[in-house]
Amino acid sequence: MKWFTIVTNRPVLDAGCNNTIKRHHSSHVTMCKIYLVNPHLSHTEDKNLFSNRASSVDNQSTSSLQEDTVEFLYNLIGDNTKFHIVSSPHRNCLQMAGILSERNHTVVKISNAFSGMDLGEWKGKKEESIRKVDQNRLDHWTEDANFPSPGGESLSDVSRRCWPELVSTVQQLHSDEHLVLFAPFEIIAVLTCSLLHAPLTALHKMTLSEGGLVIYKKNPSGNYQLYSWNLQKGGMEIKTAETREMSESATVG
Repeated sequence: MKWFTIVTNRPVLDAGCNNTIKRHHSSHVTMCKIYLVNPHLSHTEDKNLFSNRASSVDNQSTSSLQEDTVEFLYNLIGDNTKFHIVSSPHRNCLQMAGILSERNHTVVKISNAFSGMDLGEWKGKKEESIRKVDQNRLDHWTEDANFPSPGGESLSDVSRRCWPELVSTVQQLHSDEHLVLFAPFEIIAVLTCSLLHAPLTALHKMTLSEGGLVIYKKNPSGNYQLYSWNLQKGGMEIKTAETREMSESATVG
């Protein structure tokens, strides 16, 4: 059994899998990338179980933070690079996607498959308040990817709708085109678990700052590998991990 660890300034994820941590270097192959962008949340927005996971403390307005993140992303991708923009219907995802779209004159595709997780009765509630009244169900939901929140979705439900959509989107990209996806934390985390063969419950060990970027790079074999986690202006430490083949049948539970 091999282990992978995503390394940032603090522990993010440590879960067992059959993938080997390694790097690939080639100057002869166009390394297309997938950029997953976690949106900045406004102070008035409903907070939930997935909010404030290593969120940056900053006095800037939400719109200013969004513009700074998109500017950083645009400079990272490069002026003359082709990329396809997809967004969750989540308001702040659409706002950030719109900023990038205007900058690059690219149409944004909105996909309901990347909507945030339906938490049912737990919507808008923080973990500590849920634990006070629903400890047993919350524990079960945390430990079992097939167990739904009351009146809402399970992690497996989320994976079944967002993973095939990612696969389909990537398969439609041109060989020299990158994908930029703006999506809530839980969508990014579920896709990461699916790509890395990790159990979906590993999501509960992940942290990702608001405005944090997760990047996958296509290697010479044609597979995508994790290139960086929680990339921000302040820099990062990179570990790469081999991912599964991009096929719809590759789902995890």
